[in-house]
Amino acid sequence: MNRCICLILCLMTNIILSAGAETFQLILEPRWDDLEQNASKEKQFGSKLILIGKIIFKKKTIDDIKLSKIFLQWHGDHIDALSGSLYKKEPDKEFMPIEEHVICDSSWNKEQQSLILSFNQAQKLGIHSEFYLILSVPAALEGILKAGHFAIEEKYLPEPLQESAKKEELIIALGDTGNKRRIISVH
Repeated sequence: MNRCICLILCLMTNIILSAGAETFQLILEPRWDDLEQNASKEKQFGSKLILIGKIIFKKKTIDDIKLSKIFLQWHGDHIDALSGSLYKKEPDKEFMPIEEHVICDSSWNKEQQSLILSFNQAQKLGIHSEFYLILSVPAALEGILKAGHFAIEEKYLPEPLQESAKKEELIIALGDTGNKRRIISVH
């Protein structure tokens, strides 16, 4: 009896939350934040750490949704090599780019001009999941990156977002033009 009541309450909550509102959102927030701001480290390592954007998933369903890969297609001048890491922000805490928050390191496909983020472990998306993309940017690449953009390949997104993503521009533009927040929603 208690199980039946609990199941009915869960189903009703899911119906109420999803009625007339977005059940799932993807928010892209481009940034260009120099995390080092230390000239000696930049000189020592030959690059600086740049936070290029936040990728935020919001959901209002109890569905179990996981993410295991993000594929970013580069649109701009040719890049020979690029590296970075994806971090997950802990809820209700300030973002800290530390090793324990690393979801994965990226790999760069020079031929396809794409940044591939294959997660070490699939990430279950909560009601609000924030990911931060940090690149190691040599001085020679700064201008190139600021003149182009990354587009998220929709086939690697959670299924509820794939259809909506085909209709929207899912880009992270790093320069002054096009550097705006993008939101796609699923009702």
